[in-house]
Amino acid sequence: MSSSLSTDTIGDQIRAITKWFLTAGGRIHSAVEIAHGDQTGYFLRVRDGHILPPESEVVSCPDTLVLSVQSIDGAEKPWSKHFLSWWKDSPEVITRFFLMEQALLAEKSLWSPYIEMLPQPWEASFDTPLWYSSADCDWIKGTNLSGARNTREQQWSQEYREGMDLLREHDFMRYRSFQSPLHDECKDGFSAFFMNKPILADVHNLGPGFGKKGAGIAASKKHPMLLPVFDLANHHAASNVVWRRQHASCAFNTRTSIEGGKEVSISYDRKGNEELIMGYGFSIFNNNEDTFTLLQKSFSGSRSLIDVTKRQHVLWLEQEQSVSPDHDRVASLPSNDPGRLDVAVKNPEMRPLVPESNLIPTTFSLRAVNDVSFFQTNQLLTDIVSILLANPRELQSIQVTSERFWIFNGEDELTRNKLEIILTLLTQLKHKFNAITQYDDSLPPWPANDRQFHAARYRRSQLSILHSNIAGLRTLLKSTSSKCLHFVRLQDIIASTNNAKKPNELRNAVFQVLRTRDEKRIHETGHAPFVFTLWLCKSWLQQSTLDKTKQFEQRLTRWLHNLTVFYGCPPIGGIGSPWQFPSLPRRQAGLAQGGDAEKENLANAKSWMDTIRVVAEKYPHSIFADLAWNVDFLRWSLNIVQQEGLFFPRTEALGELLTDTADVWVLFMEG
Repeated sequence: MSSSLSTDTIGDQIRAITKWFLTAGGRIHSAVEIAHGDQTGYFLRVRDGHILPPESEVVSCPDTLVLSVQSIDGAEKPWSKHFLSWWKDSPEVITRFFLMEQALLAEKSLWSPYIEMLPQPWEASFDTPLWYSSADCDWIKGTNLSGARNTREQQWSQEYREGMDLLREHDFMRYRSFQSPLHDECKDGFSAFFMNKPILADVHNLGPGFGKKGAGIAASKKHPMLLPVFDLANHHAASNVVWRRQHASCAFNTRTSIEGGKEVSISYDRKGNEELIMGYGFSIFNNNEDTFTLLQKSFSGSRSLIDVTKRQHVLWLEQEQSVSPDHDRVASLPSNDPGRLDVAVKNPEMRPLVPESNLIPTTFSLRAVNDVSFFQTNQLLTDIVSILLANPRELQSIQVTSERFWIFNGEDELTRNKLEIILTLLTQLKHKFNAITQYDDSLPPWPANDRQFHAARYRRSQLSILHSNIAGLRTLLKSTSSKCLHFVRLQDIIASTNNAKKPNELRNAVFQVLRTRDEKRIHETGHAPFVFTLWLCKSWLQQSTLDKTKQFEQRLTRWLHNLTVFYGCPPIGGIGSPWQFPSLPRRQAGLAQGGDAEKENLANAKSWMDTIRVVAEKYPHSIFADLAWNVDFLRWSLNIVQQEGLFFPRTEALGELLTDTADVWVLFMEG
């Protein structure tokens, strides 16, 4: 962050903070000084002509100077129990209000010299996105950082309003102190600045000896805190000091020797540029920790997606299977850890693995795909999406290992589930990519300041990650073009034939009912499921006449046989008892979802059966005059169309990258 402080002011503040810190029990190595830079603000460095040897203590901050929620207990005027109780699960909010009060107390506050060194609210000198101008924000439009900025701004504003309302109701005198006319000109600045989390170090409790219980919050609970002088050390991936917990204080000790004039640096841990900019206002060149965050809810836009919590599926291991150490480790994870899978009890013969409520993490982090495949780079994402997109047949064949679960087998084997993962992720990533690049033409040629420089670096990194993953998925998708015998498309079903002796009966039936054979119109009017259902029923009835010497018909025969393993044989010809449809979630091909899906399927089947009778009258010697046709036969076929189909891009050749045209429903013949 830039600074406009005068040299005299900087010198006065350095002398004041040093004296206060040392007098209060802090320690600063004699070879270390507090310095100031126009771009970096205050920082720690080794004095010229000195060398800090390895294992030297650089700075030690006593617990009594740490400003956190535990400092509340030492406040001169007790805080309202209602206020503290309300925020007991958000200790950072309590700390912010306490910091605001200490700032308003000015020289009466224990931390006065320290607070004076912090960037002041009226200076608006933070480089984090909440302080971005409109021109700065242009560089993050369409990115996740833009959404995070808006969300955090709303969150902090809401927390401030709620906190002030609580003080007005339960601690009016303290509320009035925040409303003092003396601070009217900077009141809004104080509220925004001191509610600003980046100035609080978000760390775990410093150790068993740190504090007892502040504001009724257990000392073991994670909460943010401020460590004077300690927090002047800037971030560097190759930090030259390490944290130490020593008695009732925390300290820095050197890793290696540090020469005179060199800055003392710490590591803020492994963070991508999105987190660094959001929390600290800077970025790192070629940051290896950069990722693109993909929210789990992003997949809700896929029409074929069924929320896993609604599916209520369970993963099982055989009761007699021994539990490996890896399984024990997964089962021992905290309940909110995304590494856990799912637990339920199906029957006495089966043993649950892990609980379902913890199956789906809320976010996924995409890394750039280089020389390895998309599936190898993003194993967790593809495993989870595999479950989300799986139909009931695929869920039955799920494989579980100690730490991974998946439905598709290997990189080379093409399955319906694997193909849908590719298509769904490709759709989402293309959407994310376009959401950013749509603002390209409105951006200036070069960043105008440091904020824009870091925002532009972050933007380029996000686009690079998305581009590499899209390219990886495109490669996988193109590889399917050589396997087009797996697909049945609407255009294939209604394709014309030049053989007058063997007319396309289905083509004639479609025209008889819909009065069109145009593929686009059939999709747009929602009649594609009807055509696919008729085709599947017709193929089943004619499978004995299929030409087994033809590759496509070989695959069709094998696929029809495999369908019966899970879906059973169709109820045809009115023989035997009515077929009982299993209670399964529906993957709708243009039809309604939810509790009314089965009713709608039944209504559609009845309506379609009426059209079959009409076609049979028109073509009495066609397959549609066969007595095997009935409502349950159509329902059986429609269920398979919904479960085994998927949306594919409307392109001339399978395997091309998604275009802006509408997706179409296709059947995938697996096996």
